[in-house]
Amino acid sequence: MSRSVGGLGQLWHLPLVAVIALGIGMTGCTQLGRFGIGTTAIGEITRDPGRYETVTVKGKVSNQFSIFGAGLYQVDDGTGTIWVTTQSGVPSMGSQVVVRGQVNLGINIGGQNFGVTMVEASRQVF
Repeated sequence: MSRSVGGLGQLWHLPLVAVIALGIGMTGCTQLGRFGIGTTAIGEITRDPGRYETVTVKGKVSNQFSIFGAGLYQVDDGTGTIWVTTQSGVPSMGSQVVVRGQVNLGINIGGQNFGVTMVEASRQVF
């Protein structure tokens, strides 16, 4: 006698899907970015910055400087680098970060052009 594959026998996965969706909602986009989920390659952003408004990037802090708690830090993801402006202090050199923020087409500070930059909205350091 054969068993039916359809019907109520397949409803077991619905609670699992609900638990996964709830977990994703509770961890937030920045946490998922730690695993590369929902992040954008920096090389893509710098190639066509007008295409992006708000992005999440993941990479290593390769350069930084600060003044009075605010500053700039550079994130390198292997496809390119981008400068991030922050009002919350800069992360330490070499740290892994996931940053969400607004893309700017360029910023000029002290006569130095930093090209495409991001204004930090949120950051997670790992």
